[in-house]
Amino acid sequence: VIAGIAEMGWYLRTYLNLLDASRESARYLADLDPTIYDSTLNGHSQYFTANQLTEEFCNATYDFYAVGACYVMALVPNELNRENEFDDIVITAYTVQQGTVLYEFPPDGCGWSMTGNQCHKKTPQSINDQFDDLSPRQGVVIVEVFYLHQQALGFPLFTMFVPEGIGVFV
Repeated sequence: VIAGIAEMGWYLRTYLNLLDASRESARYLADLDPTIYDSTLNGHSQYFTANQLTEEFCNATYDFYAVGACYVMALVPNELNRENEFDDIVITAYTVQQGTVLYEFPPDGCGWSMTGNQCHKKTPQSINDQFDDLSPRQGVVIVEVFYLHQQALGFPLFTMFVPEGIGVFV
C-alpha cells in the first residue's frame, strides 16, 4: 500500500508539473505572433531534432513554436524523454471570429510538434464549440504535452496491477 501511495504521489507530482508548464507556456505565447514560423524547426521536418532545444538555441530563436517548446522544457527540464517515441510538445494557435475558426497555425492540420511523435488532440470544431456566434475576433493558443510515465519504484507486486508506462496527456 505504501509503495502504491508513493508511486501515485510521484505520478501526480509529474502530472501537475507538466500541467503548470503547459499553462505557463500558453500564457507566454499569447503575447507573441504565431506567424513567426520557420518550417525547418517543425518536429515533422528532417532538419529539426529535439536536441536543438539547448539554452543557446532557445535564447537565439524567434520562432513562435520553438520558443513555446523551449519555455516548457525550461520549466520541466527532466520530465520529458525525447527518445521514447511518445513524449512530445504540440503547439497550435487559432484565430476565431464569431464562433468559427478562421485560421490554424501552423496550417498543416497537426500542430507544431517538438519530436513528431504526436498530433494535436483539439480540433477546429472543438474550438468552435467553446465560442458563441457573437464572439469578437480572438486568438487561442493551445500547448499540449504528452508524457509516458515510467514507474519510479517498480515493485513487482505493484507492477502486476498497474502497467509500466502510463500515457499522460496534458
